[in-house]
Amino acid sequence: MAGVVSGFFVIAVIVTVGAFAGWCNLLGPQGRFVLNRLTYFIAGPCLVFVSLIDSDLHLILSANFAVAALAALLTTLLAAALSRIFLQQDFPHTVISSVSASMVNSANMGFPIAAYVLGDVSLALPVALWQMAVFTPLFQSVLHSAVSGQRPSVRALAETIAVNPMIVASAAGLAVLGFDLHLPAFVTEPIDVIAGISIPGMLLAFGMSLTTSRPFSKEAGHRADIVLATALKLLAMPLFAWALGRFAFDLTGTALYAVVVLAALPTAQNVYVAAARYEVGEEMTRDIALLTSVGTMVALMVIASLFGA
Repeated sequence: MAGVVSGFFVIAVIVTVGAFAGWCNLLGPQGRFVLNRLTYFIAGPCLVFVSLIDSDLHLILSANFAVAALAALLTTLLAAALSRIFLQQDFPHTVISSVSASMVNSANMGFPIAAYVLGDVSLALPVALWQMAVFTPLFQSVLHSAVSGQRPSVRALAETIAVNPMIVASAAGLAVLGFDLHLPAFVTEPIDVIAGISIPGMLLAFGMSLTTSRPFSKEAGHRADIVLATALKLLAMPLFAWALGRFAFDLTGTALYAVVVLAALPTAQNVYVAAARYEVGEEMTRDIALLTSVGTMVALMVIASLFGA
């Protein structure tokens, strides 16, 4: 429990600094935009690459990957069924709300929590790899089909994967790891230094985003969708991860604790990006991301106490 509290304190301080910077407009009107692009296109991929080449291939492509994938798919299906049956949403809103309940913030929050709470950034890599290489391209393809009325295209799916810098970094890191290559220090050290920008940059940008949010607005509607997705994200998905890890993959101790913690991460901000891109449920996904980010702190405290961490 002390590790969780300490880890969240570090995260909370950096997020608070970011919120203060946003409130004072210290970085100007484009500050958060630049910081997000810096971490997404440069520092984040560097972090993924150096974390992969220093990790164990069996950990990356292990039960952790399978649990992350299955827990996400089960949560997505449950959310979609409940949304269609009880909330009677159309197909595009059903897609975006169900993914909001299952797409975890593996980059902006996953790496910091893995670093400060679990003590090992590489534990977040299976989740990040699943989402970047499979889940995100798949959901964006389905959403595009739902909005446009066109059938999903294999070519469009491949293009989505190929232009994602995180996926490119993952592929490069896996190649180095898989072929057991030993890169010289003059190659890895600059990448490692740039990677150091990633976690604080992500947290600062997230803190800055909080100053522009007005969550749960009555005028925006979709309150039932927000409550449903938030509940499934913070309750159902960790429970699915625990059940799968414990009974399907026989995980125990720290390994089981890690998959449950990572399943309780908040909704990924790229769900909001997709919602804005296709003009479907923008306010809803923003509010879900914000509320799950706050609720994650409570959820992880409960998980830590149950595991005696």
